[in-house]
This record gives sequence, C-alpha cells and structure tokens, in this order.
Amino acid sequence: MIEQTQTWTERVDEKAQTRTDRAVLILSKQGPLRDSLRSLLATAPWIGAVHLAENLLSALRIVTLYRPALVLIVDDLPADSVPMILSWIKSEGSPSWTLILADNGEQRRRALALGADEALLKGFPAAKLFQVIERLVSRPHQPDGSGLAGANPISNVAPSRTERRGNKQ
Repeated sequence: MIEQTQTWTERVDEKAQTRTDRAVLILSKQGPLRDSLRSLLATAPWIGAVHLAENLLSALRIVTLYRPALVLIVDDLPADSVPMILSWIKSEGSPSWTLILADNGEQRRRALALGADEALLKGFPAAKLFQVIERLVSRPHQPDGSGLAGANPISNVAPSRTERRGNKQ
C-alpha cells in the first residue's frame, strides 16, 4: 500500500505561514467528511495550514515534523489507531491539542478517557466546530493540559480533559 501524506493550504497569509502553531492535522480516511473538513478549515483566518493523513504512520510523521496546534481525529480509523495516536501525542509532550469526532457516545467517552482534549459527536453545527477549534489553537499548550484553564466551556460539548480536572492551574 502506498502511504499518502498531503499538505494543503488554500489561503496564503504571511503571518500564518510563519506560525506552525496554527497548523491543523486531519487524521481520517479519504472521503467526503475529510474533504469537507479540509475545505471548511482552510477558510478560517486563524489556521495557517491544513495537513492530511489517512493512517497512523503518516499522522505520526506530520506531528513530528510540523508540530501542529491541533490534531483533529475522525474516529473512522481501525480500532487501535485512536488510542495509539492519543497515547503517542501525550507521551511525547507534543504541543498538539487533540479533538475527536466520534460516531456515538461510547466513542466519545473512550476518546476522553484516553486523553483527548475535546470530543464532539458527529452531526454538530459547523459553528460549534469552529468555536472549539479556535479555542484550542489560540491557547498555549501546557504539558499538564492547563492551557485551557479559564476557557469558556462550549455548551452541549462533552467536558474536556481540563474541565474534568476542575481547571486546575
């Protein structure tokens, strides 16, 4: 199988080009959801680049090379991929926040238990996705997860890892 890694930036912005901390990685199988997310995120002025990976190896390479501010994982991957990427990101002290898009409540609970910073159930409005992503990429990452301390919780979104800890500072 040929491994596919793709970097895609539609909008060129000097400030964004120099800010790798504003990059987003989408880890998902190829398909309409990934393409829609890529197109949607490319319109956000606070995102510098959108990277795509469809497997764990590509995702690990992109996280290592580009250190994106956010890794957005669509839970449509093989069963062990989500726990593996979350474990690796958290254990390596990566500056990346993690957001999981889950199919159901069980996937959402599992992602949060494994250390995802946020988890949304698919079917959310685009405005909610933008709200969550903007909040994540605009906060400095702290190894203990305290970068979200003081953030306004998003209504109807599962409590994040930081919120479950009581926003300890």
